[in-house]
Amino acid sequence: LWRRFGQEVVCIPTWEANEYRSKLDALGVRTIEAVPEALPDLPELRDSIAVSFCNCEFLVNAVKVEAAQPKAIIWLGCMNWGFSAWRMHARRRDLGWWHVFQSQWQQDNLTPQLDRFKQNRARTALIPGAFDAGEFPCLPLAHRPGELFVVGRAARAAGSKWHADTWDHLAKVPHPILAKFLGWDAKLRSQRPTPPEWVELHEPGSIPIGEFLPTIHCGLSHNHDAVENWPRWGLECMAAGVPIIAENTGGWPEMVDNGRTGLLYNDPMEMAYQIACLAYDEEMRHRMIAEARYRLTMYLAEPDRIWGLWKSLFERIENDES
Repeated sequence: LWRRFGQEVVCIPTWEANEYRSKLDALGVRTIEAVPEALPDLPELRDSIAVSFCNCEFLVNAVKVEAAQPKAIIWLGCMNWGFSAWRMHARRRDLGWWHVFQSQWQQDNLTPQLDRFKQNRARTALIPGAFDAGEFPCLPLAHRPGELFVVGRAARAAGSKWHADTWDHLAKVPHPILAKFLGWDAKLRSQRPTPPEWVELHEPGSIPIGEFLPTIHCGLSHNHDAVENWPRWGLECMAAGVPIIAENTGGWPEMVDNGRTGLLYNDPMEMAYQIACLAYDEEMRHRMIAEARYRLTMYLAEPDRIWGLWKSLFERIENDES
């Protein structure tokens, strides 16, 4: 997004540069590999705006980044809580950092923590996560009467992302289903009951997300205890022509217009009912797909809108005299 609008970008990996370097090269992003000890002397950091996206290693080396005397530091965490490393750093010094939130839900949850550490509320901004809908062709999977309805989910292999009673909850769907879950590793399998025969479990990264989405009829979010902020899974589903069914909490109500661009549920029984509604009403499902794709491209992930919010933040930083 930044490069599309002419912003100069330099990437300094906190680990070694990996396969993403070639993608950054193609975008005109310069990559600099540096050990932490060299950060204070990097000319690229001096008088720059240094941005960290939810990176613990950045927090560990934040003092070295500050020593390079950047114009400003922006912390963009994707969680709904403050990292322990962030709290430790905030206790030691007045950060003076800028903070970007992706949803109002996240901002409401994290602002009290900023207040606790006497962070400046004026140095905050609400900017939804950038997303390129063009990476996901809209290819809805047709569903015909009598066929299995395929419910899909992709998430990290973390217990908080997968409800412990998922099999029981999905068994209550009043329509024959096939559940395809992407993101299950050996540890997660050992923590959850053996799945029924109508469940397919796939290892993390074993199927590219762009190939996974066209094989499902609806996308599901059914977390154990994690509350989503601005979930990329929802944006991916909207882009690919997969109607989303998600918890009515966290950032989901800001992303999904309930009943128009997706469905939000308050309990497992309502979730099971909503899956069946989509399975039995193909016309409604396709109407929802069209509405979601339109809202995504025209508002949620509209590049000019999101760049405008970033541009405004960069200008505020340039004009800041505090």
